[in-house]
Amino acid sequence: MSDPAVLLIRKVMGEFPHRRIRILSNAEQLGANRKVNNLVLLTEEARHDFLVQSDGDVRVGPNYLREIIAPFADPSVGVVSCFYRGIVQPNLGAEIEAVGAASDFFAGALVAEWMEGVTFALGASVATSRTWLAKIGRFEALANLLADDYEIGNRVHQAGGKVLLSREPVWTMYPALNFREFWEHQIRWARTVRLVRPASFFGLIVTHGLPWALLAALVAPNAWISAAYLLGYLVLRLAMAWIAGVWGVGDEVLCRKLWLVPLRDAIHFVVWLAGFASNRVTWGGAEYEVRAGKMSPLAHS
Repeated sequence: MSDPAVLLIRKVMGEFPHRRIRILSNAEQLGANRKVNNLVLLTEEARHDFLVQSDGDVRVGPNYLREIIAPFADPSVGVVSCFYRGIVQPNLGAEIEAVGAASDFFAGALVAEWMEGVTFALGASVATSRTWLAKIGRFEALANLLADDYEIGNRVHQAGGKVLLSREPVWTMYPALNFREFWEHQIRWARTVRLVRPASFFGLIVTHGLPWALLAALVAPNAWISAAYLLGYLVLRLAMAWIAGVWGVGDEVLCRKLWLVPLRDAIHFVVWLAGFASNRVTWGGAEYEVRAGKMSPLAHS
């Protein structure tokens, strides 16, 4: 109970004594995914059918619960998750992560919804129900999996439930990162996508506009055509980033830091290549090897 958030929670409990607020800890270690171990404990203690989970660095608006629960009026809806706007500490690594999510990741999720429907959940904030959890083996079935947010959406989809994206985005914090922390975080995201959707991850090769534009510029017959390729990349890429991240989600970080998009794209291409290098990821200060989607802690961790 050494988490500094405990003091704040106790203060809230004192200010709202008529509300049922409890602090739960010491979850049983059912698997390598410590987040899921906690979710198992919380689910056991919950009193109602609908379950809403959010990461510890997520901030929500006053309409959040109303909006994320409303779709469950349709009993075929099994999971609802949210896009998230960035709140960043003044740090280049944090800003690049926020810009990448708003300008690229969200666009990819929208394309997936358009092409095949949503078959996954976005992990910042996820709502489901005990009824649908029971159909996929409850959280216990996810205790050794790396991509628990993806899996809960995908398994509900496979069980016949609808997986939706909420129209109510939340906010998530991007803390300051040194180079090693930034690299490990990016690599974990990349390898997570490769391990759960290998064909889609390989197909990202056609979405890396910057290296293709640079290659086209290098082989172009003259400087004017080379410049046209690079200008075309900038115009189309920045327009897509603005439409998806600023106009669509309302991300203020991307609005202020739009100029970071080309730098983020260059880094992301290197991260994408490194995503193929191994099945090892670092999460929460520990290193894991992932086999068949399941995490196995490495001995030295």
